Amino acid sequence: MNPNGYSLKVFECPVCGKGYCSEEEVSSHVETCLNIFESCNLRDGDTEIESGKNEVEACVCSYMSGNPSEGSLEVVLRLLRNIMKEPENTKFRRIQMGNPKI
Repeated sequence: MNPNGYSLKVFECPVCGKGYCSEEEVSSHVETCLNIFESCNLRDGDTEIESGKNEVEACVCSYMSGNPSEGSLEVVLRLLRNIMKEPENTKFRRIQMGNPKI
């Protein structure tokens, strides 16, 4: 419990990693999550995509563990949105480490 009276515990879905406030919420979610996961039924060529997804997730977790500032979050989110809009544009794939917000 924190000083304000609420629990800081988060329960994660073992399939998708989404956080929930209670074990009961996770239990009810897991069944649905498994059905969705199985319906996707990864093909052999999709393992490369799944591997890349895990790498991105690891990078995001690493970034977030450093408690980035609000300005830094805004810059990173803007970069990610730009990459999603124009994946072929190489200027969005470089991060200027000299940017004071980063």
